[in-house]
Amino acid sequence: MSQPVGITAKIQLPQDNYKKYIRKIAGTIVAQNIFDVLTARDNRDFFVFKYIKKEAALYAFFYFNYGEGQYILEHPLLAMLRQSEPYLEENANGYLIATRDSLNFSSDDFVYSANVQNGKFTDHTFTEKELKDFGKDADKHFFKVADTSYALTFPKVVDTAIVKKVKALQETHRVQMLKGNLHTATLEKPIEIFAGYFYNGQHFYSAAKDEVCIYDNINLQELRQTPYGVCDDKKVIVGNACITTDPAKFKMHRKGEQTYFSAAEAVYNDTLQAYPNSDGLSFRMLSEYVSEDKNHIYYTGIQLAKQETGAYELNTSGYFHQNILLFSKTQVRAHDAILENIDAPTFEILSKDAQQFRKTHELPNPSGAFAGCFVLHCRDKSGEFIIHNYDINTTKLTVERISSLEEYLAKARTLLIEMEATKGKNNYPDYNEKDEAGYFANMNKWLANDFEEKYTKWRYNDSFLRALNNYFFSCFQLYKSTNDKQYLEATAQLYSKVKADCFLNPYIFHNTACIFAALGNTEEALSSISGALHFGYDQIELIWKDKDLQMLFNHPQFVALKNYYQQIKQFYPLVTLQLLEKVEMVTDGYYKKSAEVKILSCFILPPPEAFNNEVLFTEEQKLYAKVFLPKLTDFVNNGLQHGSFYYKKSYERLRDYPLVNASTHFVALNYFFAQAHTKYTRGKVAACMPIIQKIKTCIAAHVQEAETQQMVRQIKASAINRIFGIV
Repeated sequence: MSQPVGITAKIQLPQDNYKKYIRKIAGTIVAQNIFDVLTARDNRDFFVFKYIKKEAALYAFFYFNYGEGQYILEHPLLAMLRQSEPYLEENANGYLIATRDSLNFSSDDFVYSANVQNGKFTDHTFTEKELKDFGKDADKHFFKVADTSYALTFPKVVDTAIVKKVKALQETHRVQMLKGNLHTATLEKPIEIFAGYFYNGQHFYSAAKDEVCIYDNINLQELRQTPYGVCDDKKVIVGNACITTDPAKFKMHRKGEQTYFSAAEAVYNDTLQAYPNSDGLSFRMLSEYVSEDKNHIYYTGIQLAKQETGAYELNTSGYFHQNILLFSKTQVRAHDAILENIDAPTFEILSKDAQQFRKTHELPNPSGAFAGCFVLHCRDKSGEFIIHNYDINTTKLTVERISSLEEYLAKARTLLIEMEATKGKNNYPDYNEKDEAGYFANMNKWLANDFEEKYTKWRYNDSFLRALNNYFFSCFQLYKSTNDKQYLEATAQLYSKVKADCFLNPYIFHNTACIFAALGNTEEALSSISGALHFGYDQIELIWKDKDLQMLFNHPQFVALKNYYQQIKQFYPLVTLQLLEKVEMVTDGYYKKSAEVKILSCFILPPPEAFNNEVLFTEEQKLYAKVFLPKLTDFVNNGLQHGSFYYKKSYERLRDYPLVNASTHFVALNYFFAQAHTKYTRGKVAACMPIIQKIKTCIAAHVQEAETQQMVRQIKASAINRIFGIV
């Protein structure tokens, strides 16, 4: 499994020997690896390499965000550390470890471990005490600084001689790229000057997350990479945001997950939005949660006026930002909300650590997360109260007044125990084919408890619908083995409640067809077979020969459905009007997209001309062709434009479908253009050219339509149009 892996070492050697080792061996290798980290896009590796004078020792911690044991065992940095042997003295001591888990020191994860004996590295198994000491080294020299940007931090945690080599490599790369390669850039073969930033001979741009941004009036000869992005002599670029400022005075400030930027004229957030009336020159970051300039406090990204806030304190015992409190004589605030019904001048926190308070008073943790629920004991002039958030998935804190702490704790324990108990109430029983009766009993028990609430929440969920299908199947198997109709009646009753959403799992219809046939309810049995057919049951042919449905084989409607399937077999599963109307009724956006993706990936779309084909469509569908075509057009284009994970597969399958419009092709162009600039699919800009032609063809065919004219205006205003000249 790929996870954070690492190499760490502390090796005693005289400083003169250390300098020789740097000069002859380590300097070039470490510098090249750091350069690669800084140059690569989205690289989260973090390397520490320095000399600790007090201990006369080299300390190294090479953290790789992704990797495996074999990767670090064969890594040049491990071999490089072993090459320090000639510079060691006979009485030196130390350790060298390569581990599959760089966040913990456990010998079970080590792929290499050695100590220093008689001036050489010797394979060694360390004691628990030694491992704890190594962990303390890591806490001090790595973890303490690793919550910041490596590009910003590396000069502080890497030997200055190596830092100079890294900067020399960066400058060589910059000069070579700008002076040696710029003239080779073309529209179809742009060059990546720095990670994520490209030049195609005309434009300097980025193309991340389907958004193309062109940066005008950039002095490419002065362009250089920075810890925050890139800059020239007058502008800085962070992500896809660009501002005009003095790069020499522009600084990045980062602690933990919080990032700010400052310049002479303003303080900026992490997307380069300027805070009003801010003062960049006096800005300083005090912690991950709070920063200041001369007139403002910056608290979890929110700007507050010092004059209005006054002297303030923080309580940071809540793990998430919404649980970090800032309080003063004027307000008690949790992130972006002022807590109401609290007298700020007399506000006092009695339990300074919310997590410790929960543990001390043995309050259950229904969230199950390491951060736990948030409970803070406080008071003001009106008495004591609790500020709490029992569910870490919600952001709002509750202020609850209490008459006594003991009474509150008793009530809270009861509530939290109930919350903990209900965590699993939506976890339906696992299907057990070897114990159908046990499964039936367990499901009945589960269904009897708050079914309406569960159904409202889970009605579109794949796993829930699969559980229903297992239940229906189990019921029918129990009926067949016992001839007891209670199993059929239980199923029929449940099916009446969930029928509307079963189209999302058409396997259900095969089971319900058998159940209703056994009950003698021919109408419902045939309705289920029709549902299986129209909603894409991929085992539909089993229905036509299922012995449990034999009593229906000669029924005219069964024969008609079977004949209809035989006629459309080569087009099955086919998108039908019934299917589109069902998808329209799905109210949950996530599951609606999921259904659209599945249909666009697996179903066959009828070509518009097929509406005149008597084989493909029933008379009813012909009558509603005026309804079906607009619905089909909207479904195809909305599904393709808003799909994500399966977007590429779906679009490439349907790109030639006549109902795909210019707007969808334009979304596809942005997507595939961005993909052509990613690490693994780079260099495929030429693949965008056929999409551009489709956009032009669609526009020409519908040029008089208002929707097309609006689309043309949108394209004209886009950055990608400046690159390709589409309209």
